[in-house]
Amino acid sequence: MPRQGQEAKRPCTIIGIDISKTTLDIYRLSDGKRARFGNDAAGLKAMRKWLGRKPLRVVYEATGRYHRDLEAALASAGYANAMAAIDSRTGRSASPFVAFSTVSAA
Repeated sequence: MPRQGQEAKRPCTIIGIDISKTTLDIYRLSDGKRARFGNDAAGLKAMRKWLGRKPLRVVYEATGRYHRDLEAALASAGYANAMAAIDSRTGRSASPFVAFSTVSAA
């Protein structure tokens, strides 16, 4: 039970998306499922269906303009506050919803 002044944390599904000009490669952390959708209207519609209506946290790299349609599709599906864009130039979160550390490859 949460303490006074604290919200109860709802479990959510973590989704990672690799965005390219033509495809969205999606990984669901909870069960290890992967999917690939086109980065177009039909692919985004199929992706929304695959994601379902459960609470999500979606992490993706903001890549040029290719992430914009994804953001619009997620927002229209009710996930506007569940998105965490990573800025590829700095390796830092472009969103207040994600905290992570970077490790350089040796």
